[in-house]
Amino acid sequence: MSYSAFIKELKKALTDKPSFPQEAFFLKSSDSCPKFCICLPNSDAPIVPRVALDYFYDEYENGRSIDNIADSIIEIYISHFNRNADFQKPTVWDSVKNRIVYQLINFEDNKSKLLNCPYISIGDMALIFKSNAGELGIDGFFTVTYDIYRMLGVSIYEMIKQAEKNTPDILPMRIIKIDDMLPDLNTEEALRSLGSEDAEFRVVGNIFRQNGAAAVLYDEFCTDIRKNGFNDACIIPLSVHEVIAVYFNGSLNEKKLQNMLEQSNASLSGHKREHLSNKVILYSELVNSYHKVLETLYKSV
Repeated sequence: MSYSAFIKELKKALTDKPSFPQEAFFLKSSDSCPKFCICLPNSDAPIVPRVALDYFYDEYENGRSIDNIADSIIEIYISHFNRNADFQKPTVWDSVKNRIVYQLINFEDNKSKLLNCPYISIGDMALIFKSNAGELGIDGFFTVTYDIYRMLGVSIYEMIKQAEKNTPDILPMRIIKIDDMLPDLNTEEALRSLGSEDAEFRVVGNIFRQNGAAAVLYDEFCTDIRKNGFNDACIIPLSVHEVIAVYFNGSLNEKKLQNMLEQSNASLSGHKREHLSNKVILYSELVNSYHKVLETLYKSV
């Protein structure tokens, strides 16, 4: 079923359900890029929350029924939006701590932004903090600036530990085999060129497919590597949205992976906001660097 036909059937399935809010409406981004979201007004909130539907279309193509998808959207409305919400920027820690998440961005491309907000450095990347203003997904977030940080009255270490807890819940992980995304890709040949057939490609991000590269820091990512029988992964940081992870045992030709990244970065020329890193990195090294920063911050608390 085409995307437009899916939207039509989903509309019908939702409007047939008594619990679906009658004031909800579908919004198309543009005629040239006809992506849809559902707007779910809440009379108590000045911001109209939106639920992007691209993820649900992928789920439908993977065998999930439209009726089941409709039920999930209604559950999202009931659990996230059908309640009074504080949409003001936080001034105390208690009002924001359950909304704090983290996001990976490129350090060099965001130097001016980083002058105004707390962050930690990981290689040529920076981990910044955002707060959920009440919407589901990426659109409801604003950056935690130094002005907000000072009002919160907590350490960066405390923010990181809270973000570690919140981010996987607010922005759930999405891991798929690259074969499922690109069925025409000859992964066996690609792996042979990397010097290892005992390896698998994954695309890693969040379910909203926006600003999800930090998902590689979730405990769930480490669990996925191990449960599939691999010792490590090589991260190809394609963009701030998603990364490619090559799960492997033994060794890989990292030079070839670096060439892949350089080609990808060249295609992002003019789109600095999406650029994440200039270097491939082993997952084990990434986690090591992250934990060393945490250890230093903990000692300074």
